[in-house]
Amino acid sequence: MTHRTYIVLLLLCLLSGMQGTVCATSQSSPFTFHEARQTLAAADSVRVNEHRLYDDSLALAEAYTTFGRWRLVCPNDYARACYYYGYLLRQHGDHVAAMQAFIAGTHAPYIQRVAPLPWFNDYHILGRIYTNMGTMCHLVDEFQLGYDMYERSAIAFQKSRDTALYYYGLNAMALELAEQKLHDETLTMLDNIEQNCTDSGVLAKLWETKAILYLNLEKYDSTIYAVEQLQSRGNYESTGYVRKAQAYWALQQYDSALYYAKFIESSPYSSKQDKYHMLYILISVPLKLGTFKNL
Repeated sequence: MTHRTYIVLLLLCLLSGMQGTVCATSQSSPFTFHEARQTLAAADSVRVNEHRLYDDSLALAEAYTTFGRWRLVCPNDYARACYYYGYLLRQHGDHVAAMQAFIAGTHAPYIQRVAPLPWFNDYHILGRIYTNMGTMCHLVDEFQLGYDMYERSAIAFQKSRDTALYYYGLNAMALELAEQKLHDETLTMLDNIEQNCTDSGVLAKLWETKAILYLNLEKYDSTIYAVEQLQSRGNYESTGYVRKAQAYWALQQYDSALYYAKFIESSPYSSKQDKYHMLYILISVPLKLGTFKNL
């Protein structure tokens, strides 16, 4: 069974209402509550103050196991442990184990199935868990599942009263619609965000979603325009350059396509996936240009 298939099956179990707790397997002596909470406090501090991943895998595994045994007593701590441990596993490429940890974290608000725990209230971390799950679905092209996960993420952020992340969640839902080439549904959701949101970062991000929608619908001039609007609002993330390169390629403007493909390839901020998407252009354009010069 492939990792992609297993991840999808795990999510289908979640959507069908199956509950349970996935615990880490640690061979060392169990942490005390004090040690486990120290680990979570350190992870919080690194995330908030240093904007990076807390990477003590053994400590996070121990915290995950410790609070897994007492999740009904300490559901907020359990959700945080699931988030940090799952995120670490995801960054290290263990996607199946990461998804298991994230799914376990979604069980934190409940006694069993849909019976709520009154003392759970960390909806911000729950939103982060669902965001990671949505992103993992997106990366394996499971866009409807991604939409469902991002919707749960948005609801959680709304409960935590984090308005910006709520609208980022709605934009992520629109992205999953765009990937399914649902023109009207995507633009309706984006219009709703634009009318109600005042966060400049979110409003810029809408143009990235539009660029992806137009590229999928083969509206290449509109794709380039959307990227230019995105970048005019201060968003210079690599996704915009990737879509612009792909649009120029489709328009047979090969010099421009090659220019942006080289930019992505040389940028230290480009993801491996973005660079992978540029390989075809980097290999093919010189051949095409060479052919044209010989005519």
